[in-house]
Amino acid sequence: MRISKTQKDVLLVLYHILSKGVLRPIPSADLLAMINSSRDKALAASNFRVSCHTLADNGLIQLTRGSGLQLQWQLTQEGIKMTTPLYAAWINPLKT
Repeated sequence: MRISKTQKDVLLVLYHILSKGVLRPIPSADLLAMINSSRDKALAASNFRVSCHTLADNGLIQLTRGSGLQLQWQLTQEGIKMTTPLYAAWINPLKT
C-alpha cells in the first residue's frame, strides 16, 4: 500500500501519542488539530477523514465512536508494525 503524506502524518502522530503511553483512542478533531499545528497550510477536514478511513480499510488504524458518536482513531497492531520504522526515521532523520 502506498502511503500519502496525510496518511503518514496520521500514522506518525498516533504512534507518537502511543509512545507517550496514551492507550485510548484519539478524537478525530484533536488528531486533525495536531496535524495542522505542524503544517504551513491547514489540511482540509474532508481530506483528513478520507485518509483516516482509507487507513482503517487497510487495517492500519481502528475507528471507534466516542460519546455523541464522535469519531476516534487508534493504531492497530499492523499499524504499529508498519509505523515503527517510519517513526524511527522521523525522530532521527540522520540515522537512516
